Amino acid sequence: MLWLERPPYLRWFAGFVIVVLALGLEVSGPDLEVYPFLVRKIAVGESVVGDDLEWRDVPAGLLPEPSAFVGLASRTLSAGEPFMEGSVREGSAVPDGWWVVPAPVPRGVSPGVAVRLISVDDGFAVDGVVTASGVDTGFGDTEIGAVAVPEAAAVRISLAASSDRLVVLVAP
Repeated sequence: MLWLERPPYLRWFAGFVIVVLALGLEVSGPDLEVYPFLVRKIAVGESVVGDDLEWRDVPAGLLPEPSAFVGLASRTLSAGEPFMEGSVREGSAVPDGWWVVPAPVPRGVSPGVAVRLISVDDGFAVDGVVTASGVDTGFGDTEIGAVAVPEAAAVRISLAASSDRLVVLVAP
């Protein structure tokens, strides 16, 4: 007689335990940690600052330790790339005792490139280092960037740049 047999309580209990464990694992999810990612593309030698970073949750242990400092990009960094050790190098793009002045930096010249600045008025020439790529002003084909120059030449170069009498030469 079938109705006199004992119900399979052990099997019901085992099935219940498996369902509860599966539900618990599904709801808990992986351990997460916050990790910095780049918001924009950064050229070699360009400064990486706090505003260039966005913090996202990633599974714990997925990525190596992030870079402990911000500085100059050691290579071209893409937007959305994790900010890892080796992405930046310490130091400044501006040598000690030099000043940064705005200048018409040619299109495609990235930070860290050596340039020669010449004042059209008197022919004064000085070597410099690009610290920021040119940004289109929207008023023509001149792109204004920033160039570091020695302190002794900073005033003459900035005066020439402010009156549009400055030429920036880039070696091939």
